[in-house]
Amino acid sequence: MNKEVIIIGGGVAGLSAGIAAVQHDIRPIILERNRYLGGRVRSFHATDLQRTLDNGQHLISAAYHQTIAYLRTVGSLDKIHFQKKLQVDFVRQPEQQFLFQSCFLPSPLHFLLPLLIHKKLAKVKFGKLVEFVQKSRQVKPAQLRKMTVSEWLKFCGQENNLITLLYQPLTFSILNTPVEEASAYLLCRAMEDSFLHSFKGARLGIPKDWLGEIFVKPAEDFIQKHGGSIYRLNAVSKFIQEGDRISSVISNKQPFDSPWIINTTPPHALASVLRESGIRQLNQIQSDLTGFSYHPILTANIFLKEALPVRFPAAVLDSPIQWIFPHPRNDGQREEFGYALVTSAADELAAKPASDIISVVEKELARVLGVSGRIIDYKIIKEKRATIAQTPEALQWRQPPETAISNFFLAGDWTDTDLPATIEGAILSGRRALELVLKNMG
Repeated sequence: MNKEVIIIGGGVAGLSAGIAAVQHDIRPIILERNRYLGGRVRSFHATDLQRTLDNGQHLISAAYHQTIAYLRTVGSLDKIHFQKKLQVDFVRQPEQQFLFQSCFLPSPLHFLLPLLIHKKLAKVKFGKLVEFVQKSRQVKPAQLRKMTVSEWLKFCGQENNLITLLYQPLTFSILNTPVEEASAYLLCRAMEDSFLHSFKGARLGIPKDWLGEIFVKPAEDFIQKHGGSIYRLNAVSKFIQEGDRISSVISNKQPFDSPWIINTTPPHALASVLRESGIRQLNQIQSDLTGFSYHPILTANIFLKEALPVRFPAAVLDSPIQWIFPHPRNDGQREEFGYALVTSAADELAAKPASDIISVVEKELARVLGVSGRIIDYKIIKEKRATIAQTPEALQWRQPPETAISNFFLAGDWTDTDLPATIEGAILSGRRALELVLKNMG
């Protein structure tokens, strides 16, 4: 390989760019500030528990074509179990549970009809679903970009019970933002692609192994096997400009020179480097990055001697705990059941100490599932800047991949992919940035 590209950040977007680079006979040099790769999609060894854990739960949609291609390339697609049909167990109390299963019907009936089948528990009226379909088609994309999910649902005549049952869990899990402030445009894009487009695309992909074994280690091995280099503990602090190009990337370890650079770090990290670099052509980007705010995701990993009496994945209604997932596998010889209880946009819950959080978890398990006093161990994980707050205002700050500097490109789930800040958006952004490098190479 006689061509190189520096990729700043070893998260999924950076790994995606690295994979695309070696596929086009370009040597990627990946600089990661941490000891680990994968960013928010990683696994780690919890020394206090002597167990492997994921940093947070991630599902993928069968409509995530970029993600599926990524996993197929690195050889780990078989570690994802795709449902035969979309299936989610909605739980409010022990006597109030219903299993949502999509039907093999034309869109959007495959997704909407199951709500009517369970209308006694879901309290869904046929007329309201018809009104939703009709009115949602009246809203133009330009209008939708200015609306919150709450405003959009109000316009479409949706009642509070359907918002609580369907749209609120979807908004939290997809956008990590409350319905009152979340972007209606991004939610609609995700729903159209993943749930409403087709019966087959609506299915969920559930990890059968730890995320590091699915997304990170196979990608790292693939990149290095094909000539790429990965430098951990290299925190980039500054760019050196020459003319309309960046000539060097300065890290805490050494400078790196390359004719092409892709930055995949989150907005706050990039803003810090741009301030230090003082590149006039990037001042507007630096200013835009300061507009973003963030929401945390909290995962309570709990371990029990007995299995929870619920089908998975389980969506918990009217609760500070939004989702329950089983751990993909148990490490060692322990006879126990591990679960990840996830709360998105967990600003209030994440502010509590771990002891208070586990008390909330125990209370909710007793109320919702009738389970009490069974937790034998736990680990609370707080991802404080899990995603940007995906609001209508934030759409204007999401950056395109090209910049005013001719050899400097942007990637990451926060960039303007026209998708929510998800794994799919991150992987797409990495490939797209590398394609622009190829285009500029001529």
